[in-house]
Amino acid sequence: MKIQQNERFSHFKKYYKQYLLLLFSLLVFGYWQFGFPYMLFFQEPLQLFLCSFDYFIKSVSTAGGLARYLGEFFTQFYVLPLGGPLVLLLWLVALQQLTWLLFQKVSFKDNHFYLLSFLPSLWYCTILSEEFYLLSGLISVVIAMVGVLLYVSIKNFKVRSLVGILLIPLIYFVAGGSYILFTLSIFVYEVVVFRKRDIAIRGIFWLCLLFDFLIAIVLPLFYRMYFDPVPVLQAYITEHFHKISTVFPFPVVLIWLFVPFALIVIFWVGNEEIKKTKKIVLYGVQVLLLFLAGYGGYIFFANPKAEYIKKFDYYVRHENWEKVVSLAKKKLPRNGFAVNYLNLALAKTNQLGDRLFRFEQMGKVGLFLPYEREMLSAMLGNETYYQIGLVNVSQQYVFEATESMPDLRKSTRSLKRLTDVAIINGQYELANKYIQLLKKTPFYKNWAKEAETYLYHEDKINNHPDWGEKRRLRPLQDYFFSVENIDQILLALLQDRPQHKMAYEYLMSYYLLNKDITSFMEYVDLGYNIHYKYLPVAFQEAVLYVLALKSREAVENNNFPIEDATKDRLYRYIAIYTQYPNARELLKKDFSHTFWYYYHYK
Repeated sequence: MKIQQNERFSHFKKYYKQYLLLLFSLLVFGYWQFGFPYMLFFQEPLQLFLCSFDYFIKSVSTAGGLARYLGEFFTQFYVLPLGGPLVLLLWLVALQQLTWLLFQKVSFKDNHFYLLSFLPSLWYCTILSEEFYLLSGLISVVIAMVGVLLYVSIKNFKVRSLVGILLIPLIYFVAGGSYILFTLSIFVYEVVVFRKRDIAIRGIFWLCLLFDFLIAIVLPLFYRMYFDPVPVLQAYITEHFHKISTVFPFPVVLIWLFVPFALIVIFWVGNEEIKKTKKIVLYGVQVLLLFLAGYGGYIFFANPKAEYIKKFDYYVRHENWEKVVSLAKKKLPRNGFAVNYLNLALAKTNQLGDRLFRFEQMGKVGLFLPYEREMLSAMLGNETYYQIGLVNVSQQYVFEATESMPDLRKSTRSLKRLTDVAIINGQYELANKYIQLLKKTPFYKNWAKEAETYLYHEDKINNHPDWGEKRRLRPLQDYFFSVENIDQILLALLQDRPQHKMAYEYLMSYYLLNKDITSFMEYVDLGYNIHYKYLPVAFQEAVLYVLALKSREAVENNNFPIEDATKDRLYRYIAIYTQYPNARELLKKDFSHTFWYYYHYK
């Protein structure tokens, strides 16, 4: 038995690094695949990566441009079901392995810091949970670590110094701000590690280090003076870490500082004999740091509520309306974006009028997102207008979303929608302009080629399940758009398209959510053009409420297509509402999903 235990311990001691790497890989993959997959699906179409030589030259012509180019290239693969988690796993493991190799370079005895080598990767994994941090930032750090390893691998001091002088500008132009990590790391290596190995310190040694620092300080100033007149701080940090270029990427800077600091600690601690007690403490501290980095990073950067909205967005973009409704049943949406998408899905599945109050509502925002000068509400808000046939409003929202992109770049998502609208409106030259760009993208070129076959073919477009439908739904007259007067636009649309069921139900729902009973009753008769057997349930309840204010006879003798079951439910509601002082609590169980309860208590 004891022999078997010794064998297991020996086996673990021999292969514990592989086991820890496997555990880390499984955790990273699971985190993204099961924790935040829809954030990756959301990020992918918010960029436009073009497979062209001109785009490559334009990208790499800026400081850190190659890291940005590679980041965009690999971000494309987020569109695949397992693509995002595998791409992130690849780069995070690369960073961990490079960190461990570097740690080994500065420790000349048994190295007990393997756990610590996971800390930069773990921390960056959580940083990327914040949707505006870019994959290119992680790639930038990896490139800088490769440079550090190359530098410390050179034994000859003179050759190493020359390579360092060359690598600082090279890493700056290739990886951007992570050249700071490289510069600090080689300085620590020379001053702390190399000096302690009894190598003579001559004047040339300090002269080389001083020259390295002068290059690191002057280089960004030279760049902004002659290449790109960006702010001074941005010239040093560069813009490829965060989607908003003016944001200071402090979490990434912590990694730049951690690596050289860790080299100092490992050199001083790792080159002494460590007793068993101190070894336990050393491993305990590393575990604690990993826990703080993982848990703290999750608290600071991860946003499960945003992931919930992005899950809705994913299924709306793919027009999987039943899935959207199913998600809402499992977890009631409490956010304006999610409620907006839910109501759109209810309308597309012919359930809006029947189930409007089965879910928590948030007023008119739940139907139409306001026109705001920021990317998220404009990009998500366009979906409702597009599906309802107000394609020019959809186009306006997408234009606004494009202009409000934090990095001021185009996106495949916006180009696809602009192509949709241009084809629907018969603007074929404009559509072709967008199509030619999309044809240069690896994952959207087939869609673009298919769309190109529709240009100038009216019959083919009219028979298209999406574009043909939108042509039949769009208004015939011009109007001035304002979301504050959306009811007037819907009335104009119904005047042009009297049998437009979705427009009618959105209009009636708009009045009900605003508790505008007067306008509702004025236009509810428009529903006769749609030939309902019975009015949708929420509309029945609103009609009966108004009639009940007059008399019971008005309820019984009305000419609206209303079911008897709705009348019976009204009488039960009235009986409780008028007789009990705590009616709100008594009604909540059986009537919280009715218009009456919404009207009185919400």
